[in-house]
Amino acid sequence: MSQERLPKESISQEEGQHAVQTFQVCHPGNWRVKDLSGDDEVGLDFQVQVVDKKHYKALFHVQLKGCNQKKKGSLCKRLNCNQTFYSQELKVTTLNYYLRLQWPDPLKLYHCELESIR
Repeated sequence: MSQERLPKESISQEEGQHAVQTFQVCHPGNWRVKDLSGDDEVGLDFQVQVVDKKHYKALFHVQLKGCNQKKKGSLCKRLNCNQTFYSQELKVTTLNYYLRLQWPDPLKLYHCELESIR
């Protein structure tokens, strides 16, 4: 049987799927998470409502980034040399979009460092 030529999943797509699965399992129990991913989503992965004592208290949006790119010493290469913060590149066009939204609720960037997924 001959090999069919089919689309191939990129490393970035694979990392993104694992980051989404991790976020959905690891978020606090009082978050009500709505998945916004899809063809019509640009830079917004989730909408989160925070529940406190049975009342909805806050709303924010999440842009999720996954990292499986290791460097020497088995640390994510986006982690700075002092291991105190992550550096995440964002496209200027995405930042311009965020600025135009002018929402009263915040946008949070979440970084999910993944174990090796291969």
